[in-house]
Amino acid sequence: ELAKKSDINAFVVDIQDGTSIGYAGEVMNSYSPTSAEYACNSVEDYRAAIDKLKQEGYYVIGRITTFNDTLFVQDHPECGITDNEGKLLELSGAYWPSAFDRYTWQYKVDLAVEAVELMGFNEIQFDYVRFPDGTWYYDAKTIDYRNTYGESKAQAVQRFLMYAADRIHAAGAYISADVFGETSM
Repeated sequence: ELAKKSDINAFVVDIQDGTSIGYAGEVMNSYSPTSAEYACNSVEDYRAAIDKLKQEGYYVIGRITTFNDTLFVQDHPECGITDNEGKLLELSGAYWPSAFDRYTWQYKVDLAVEAVELMGFNEIQFDYVRFPDGTWYYDAKTIDYRNTYGESKAQAVQRFLMYAADRIHAAGAYISADVFGETSM
C-alpha cells in the first residue's frame, strides 16, 4: 500500500544476502548446500511474492552478495581467501571467496540466471563485487587470494562483470553492481 501511494517504481529483493537466503533453488542446493539450509522461503512462496510485485507493475531487481559469502566458503574452502598456511581468513566478519576464483564466478552467475528464469527478475544486482577491506592488517605476502591467472584486482572484477553481463543479458535481464571504494585522508 505504501508503494502504491508513493513514487516507488522498483523493488530490490534479496536472493542472497550473506547468511540471509531468499530461497533455495537447484543451483544453490548444488553449489552450496549450507547456504540452502538457511533459506527463509520456499521457492513457491518466493516466486509468488515476486509475481505479485510484477503484476502490480514494479520493476524487480534480485540482489546477490557476490564475494562476501561465508556459507559458500564453508562448503568450498578451496575458493576462500586464506593466509599462506592455507587457513581461511575472516575478513570484515566473514569468509570471502576470492574474486579471482572462476568456480565462484560460475556459482554466482548460475544463481543469477536461475533467478531470472525461475522468478522473472528484470535485473540482477551483484553486491560486494570487490575484495574485502580490512586486509591492511596483513602483509600482502601473507594473504593468498588464489590469483591463478595473474590478474590485477581490477581486472578480476571487470572480467567477472563481463562474464556475468553476457550470461544474464542472454537470459533476458539487466545487470548492475555495487562496488566499494576506500579513501585515505
